[in-house]
Amino acid sequence: SLSPFNLCRQEDKPEDKSFEVAAKCVDQAFLFAAENLDSIGLPLTPKLAELIRPRLKGCEGDIAGYLDPRWKALTFEWNLGNDRRSSGRVAARRVIPAAVDDRRV
Repeated sequence: SLSPFNLCRQEDKPEDKSFEVAAKCVDQAFLFAAENLDSIGLPLTPKLAELIRPRLKGCEGDIAGYLDPRWKALTFEWNLGNDRRSSGRVAARRVIPAAVDDRRV
């Protein structure tokens, strides 16, 4: 499988694989953007996450569970309002930070 979390995992469902592959793509997009913006001295902003979100068609909460923890500040809102029940494995790994305030003062 594609992630290090599969040591004691049961058989994957096809949608779990899809979420995992989508998360790898989003992770690569964030990494590529961060590297390029760092090279010119600019920070990675939540705007990138908001531009990607509509293309995930409502699965952003499930995909956020597979993302690298360093992107949690960007994808915090993806977990909010995710009423759909996902697999226990993804829900158990998903951690919502206590307070994230992205407003500019």
